[in-house]
Amino acid sequence: MEDKRYKSGIIATIIGILSNFILATTKLIIGIFSLSISIIADAINNYSDMASSLISLIGIKISAKPADEDHPFGHRRMEYISALILATIIIAIDMELIFNSIKGFIDPKDIKISTIIIIIISLTIFIKLMMGIFYLKFYKKSKYLVLKASAIDSFNDCITTSIVLISMIIYHYTSFKYTDYICSTIVGLIILLSAINIIREVVNPLLSEGINKELFDNIVMDIKNNPNILGIHDPICHVYGHDMIFIAMHVELDKNMSLIDAHNIIDKIEYDITNKYNVNILIHPDPADTNPIVLEIKNRINDIIKSINPELFLHDFYYDDNIISFECIKPRDKDIDEELIRTSISNEFPNHIINIKFEYGYISSKELNDIR
Repeated sequence: MEDKRYKSGIIATIIGILSNFILATTKLIIGIFSLSISIIADAINNYSDMASSLISLIGIKISAKPADEDHPFGHRRMEYISALILATIIIAIDMELIFNSIKGFIDPKDIKISTIIIIIISLTIFIKLMMGIFYLKFYKKSKYLVLKASAIDSFNDCITTSIVLISMIIYHYTSFKYTDYICSTIVGLIILLSAINIIREVVNPLLSEGINKELFDNIVMDIKNNPNILGIHDPICHVYGHDMIFIAMHVELDKNMSLIDAHNIIDKIEYDITNKYNVNILIHPDPADTNPIVLEIKNRINDIIKSINPELFLHDFYYDDNIISFECIKPRDKDIDEELIRTSISNEFPNHIINIKFEYGYISSKELNDIR
């Protein structure tokens, strides 16, 4: 499966390099012949696409390298880095294009447009549309973000080249000199927005964003459906690239269960989740007291903390004689009065020692409450 994904990515990028080279060179020759800065800008944009495909090729090859001693989680984040480099190059070239377009307003020049040039430019729009569909098809097969970025860029090229074509037609019939510079500026701005969107999409994975919420919810639901699981807390998720997801979490099991039984239950859950969702999961079992008296006390304390803030989350509850201990997850975006919580619980249980450990979770407290 991974080999097919790799081959799809390589084929798509090589075809992209060749296609963009042919398109860019054709437009550059036409631009020089016609003295049209917007056509030259569009040609340079296609050359940047060619460079982008080359960077994508390198990124895919590096990301496919197996894990080694220095990179135990593999090299898959190189996919994001190559897409980031791609977007940076596009912005650098694009700013020069916008600057030259603005200069053209000061000293506009005549351009030479013919019917054959209009036909050739129209043909390049169709080719770029086909390339966009081609990239999108291979992205759906491989899930390489760089191919998605190339697909979006190809569709944007259809828009930018269409703008150039419209400017040529307008100039052909009106000889309005500023049309070329207006359109080249619009093209530059569209390219700039496209590059910014690519950066926005790849920065979050590089900053270790969480896994897809639907995937996470499905995994949690499968674990909760096991009758032996009494609670889930402290989930931590890491994404190291496509199909390289690591999840760790704590689950609560009856404290009277034998260690062997607990181990077998956790082992089975880990095996099932790994095979069903293609993720690496590590589950830590915590003992939970199922005594009705303990559960009643726990529920009363839970009601107290929820009355203070509904996003507070209680886990690792322990009760023995006059000692009450638990951990409390706080929302990161709200100020929580810890002393108020301690005082409220102490007032409810005046003859008990109250031990509370406050901490932040790696997903929101609201989501923690939802997965209980």
